[in-house]
Amino acid sequence: EREYELHTNLGPKKLGTAVLLRRGIRASRIHFEPEGRLISVELLGLNMVCLYAPSGSEAKLKRDDFFRFTVPAYVLASKNPAIIIGDFNTTEELGQRRGNATRPKDSVALVVALKEMVKGLGISDVWNLLRPTEDGFTFPQLAKLSLT
Repeated sequence: EREYELHTNLGPKKLGTAVLLRRGIRASRIHFEPEGRLISVELLGLNMVCLYAPSGSEAKLKRDDFFRFTVPAYVLASKNPAIIIGDFNTTEELGQRRGNATRPKDSVALVVALKEMVKGLGISDVWNLLRPTEDGFTFPQLAKLSLT
């Protein structure tokens, strides 16, 4: 606890996001989304945005609004380059998420808002930048690498 400083954003429904910074790294600005689903921290010339998107098919409209309006508002609030991390609860492309009988694969409707946000903000997954010829995206690929 003496080596790190924790910044949390806990919303009214006990949903939350957090950023843990090593002591001595000072955030110049911290912004909290009211529902606890996003925290934005400006530091070292970057805007770090940590998010937890609404999940489930019943929350599709909330997730769409989150990607179309909420995330861009917090990313564009700073002139610094942004790094966006967290749980998106969907993928940018169909087929990147395994489905089963109780959780089918994403439909086109579920990925549209994320694709629009990615295109509108001009962002891309680091995995795709580093390995343009390989399928995938950062989280499951890093999980596979850590197991080998």
